[in-house]
Amino acid sequence: MFRRHFQRFSTALSLLLVTLAGCGAETDPERIAAGWVLENGGQLHIVQGGKSTTVTSDSGLPDGTLNVVGVAWDIYPGDRNPRVTDAELPRFRDFPQLKSLDLWGSDITDAGLETIAQLPALEQLILTDTKITDAGLRRLQDVKKLRELSLIGTSTTKDGVAQLKRALPNCRVRN
Repeated sequence: MFRRHFQRFSTALSLLLVTLAGCGAETDPERIAAGWVLENGGQLHIVQGGKSTTVTSDSGLPDGTLNVVGVAWDIYPGDRNPRVTDAELPRFRDFPQLKSLDLWGSDITDAGLETIAQLPALEQLILTDTKITDAGLRRLQDVKKLRELSLIGTSTTKDGVAQLKRALPNCRVRN
């Protein structure tokens, strides 16, 4: 009798744990990073089932696989985006399909570009009004897929940009 009750209890406990696991904290790194972007005023460009969609905190994350291809913050020219710092940049590694990253007005520095250079699919990078210098540009020389880079309002020089253009001849650099 005890054994039968124990088996029922054990089965019920197992079902409860499985149910609770589905209700607990998110475990998908892409969804966790996407949630952070939305919680911090960002927006996502995702592709699901061949359809492109912009996701904001108002719309929330859709169900299913996200496939984040773009991240941006909706700020006005002259505003700052202090939510994104060098310490936050590793979050973007959790977007394996990321092609466009808009960090306009963020508090990233040259050191952060080492993390950005590790994003495999990156084609467009907006660094307008950031703390980037020529030292940071050297970290981007191996990002061969980069096709568009905005350096407006940074402390980069003509020589630093020229050196980057030689390394990335297919990249259009705005400065």
